[in-house]
Amino acid sequence: MIVNLIDKIGDWNPQLMREIQGRLKVIPVALTCFLSFLTQLVIFLYQLREFPGDKYPLSGTYCLEYSVYQQQLEQISQKIDQLNREIAFLKNTKNLERVSEITQQLTQLHAQQQQIDNYLYGSNQFCPLDRINIQLWWLEHWHYIFISLSIVFVFTLLVAGTYLLINNLAQEEHRGTLNFLRLSPQSEASILIGKMLGVPILVYLAIAIAIPLHLWAARSAHLSWSHIFSFYIVLIASCCFFYSAALLFSFFRFFWNGLEPFLGSGAVLIFLIVTTNLALRNSAIDWLILLSPSIIFREKILFLENLQFFYFPVGRNLLGVLAVYLLNYSLWTYWIWQGLKRIFQKPNAMVLGKGQSYLLTTCLQVIMWGFTCQDLKIYCHEWYRYSPDCLHEISFSFEESFPLIVFLNIVFLLGLIFVISPRRQAVLDWARYRHQNISHSRLVWRNIWWQDWIWFEKSPSVVAMAINLIITTIPFLILIVVAAILNWNLWLNKIGQDKAILAVAFYITWMMIYATLAQRMLLLKTPKRSLWAIASVAMVIFLPIILLTVLGIKPSKAPILWLFSTFPWSAFKDSTTPTIFIALFVQLSILILLNLELLRQVRLSGESATKALLAKR
Repeated sequence: MIVNLIDKIGDWNPQLMREIQGRLKVIPVALTCFLSFLTQLVIFLYQLREFPGDKYPLSGTYCLEYSVYQQQLEQISQKIDQLNREIAFLKNTKNLERVSEITQQLTQLHAQQQQIDNYLYGSNQFCPLDRINIQLWWLEHWHYIFISLSIVFVFTLLVAGTYLLINNLAQEEHRGTLNFLRLSPQSEASILIGKMLGVPILVYLAIAIAIPLHLWAARSAHLSWSHIFSFYIVLIASCCFFYSAALLFSFFRFFWNGLEPFLGSGAVLIFLIVTTNLALRNSAIDWLILLSPSIIFREKILFLENLQFFYFPVGRNLLGVLAVYLLNYSLWTYWIWQGLKRIFQKPNAMVLGKGQSYLLTTCLQVIMWGFTCQDLKIYCHEWYRYSPDCLHEISFSFEESFPLIVFLNIVFLLGLIFVISPRRQAVLDWARYRHQNISHSRLVWRNIWWQDWIWFEKSPSVVAMAINLIITTIPFLILIVVAAILNWNLWLNKIGQDKAILAVAFYITWMMIYATLAQRMLLLKTPKRSLWAIASVAMVIFLPIILLTVLGIKPSKAPILWLFSTFPWSAFKDSTTPTIFIALFVQLSILILLNLELLRQVRLSGESATKALLAKR
């Protein structure tokens, strides 16, 4: 039976069979089982150390006497408040005799309050054993074990799994066996899925051994089966996403030789630590927070009830939360696999095509604006009682989400510049042979010359970046127009509609300057073209801001200088419209000059060797 199972696995995925045979050895399996059982024992005993005994304090959570004395303290506090209000009223009537009586009563009440406090929190006062709620302690004890094991599952699978995958591909690349995998008759999907299932096989074994205790703890804590299996489903989906991202990351070779496993798994570890205790912001960054599976098993997940997407309440029940999780993971896993399938067979190819970049940008805008469009009513709980009616309504306006959406778009587009920008040899091939594809049709939409700039992967990415910029700015332009028509009370009304449109123009101009500069650096003959491109764009972004900050020049003092910086919007409030127009005209001139230089370089690259020799170049 085992032999038949092995044969079926080998027939279905030979790469998976290869990984299993190389890892399921006696010593590694035995060590994995030992560590898994030891971790479970440590977690159980760590929680068991707090078992209430004969020296359990009277003020403990599980002592039934504590609630009785707590009620007495609340009654005394109410009487003290009532008498204080009565004293304040009687002082105005000058009834000194009644004030004296109330003062004596207050003294007695304070003495009683102090006596109860000393009794409750005294070092020698312990709760009687028959007054300890052992049943409640065991209920919370199993719940703590469930949470602890869930955290161990998440961090072990995602951090250790990504490390093993990246390290495995790095070793394959170092030994030269990765090229043999590329030449094998298996599809790239079969090879990569075999890696994802086979490389972390020992991690899967350690988690599988701990699942029985995890299920027992969950049921002992009276958690529903739907909640338990929702966690498992989200955990599996998160593994697919993070493992796919780890595979894609491992194909990039920059200047860190041998550090890829530590960088990749370290980034995942930092992300999980940050998001474990991070609540949803009800803004454009929620999709990023929901990439962490930690939220689904939290003790306090009531805030998910307020989660909305384009005002649709998707967090009202567990099924809606699970659907949001799976759709979010599925979408980004799909895009990662689009890049994986391209770069596995052609390591020097671009991760995404230009047509795919347009669709990816559109998806990101829909997701960010969908999580931004929320209107929430947060009901405070007993421990957040800030007002008598205990109701706080928080309206998240578009104004508060503007900086975050702009920042996320800038980060995304800066990354997209290096993803879709072709390298030197690709541009040389396109410039040399593009004349063979030029159509002489008078119909504009049939002319291949301009279609190359939009769709062809080997052409410079300037036009493609312009299209992606237009996609990101369409929602902002619509909002500016609608806010002006409906007279919404946004910051757009403070600076004016004209300045708001000019701010969008500055945004497009600066991003196009970055894209043109990066593409020009990628055409250099030096072997470190990518590093030169990254350094050039980083210098243009940060150098003006650093200089202005070091010199102490504020936007209110010299707005014209800040208009030529990376963040010109900070000077819009103190600048006039003609000044903004002049700064925009200068930056457009710089952009035109950069593009003319890029076109000249592309034209020279497309010349044949004979023509270049005759021109003495």
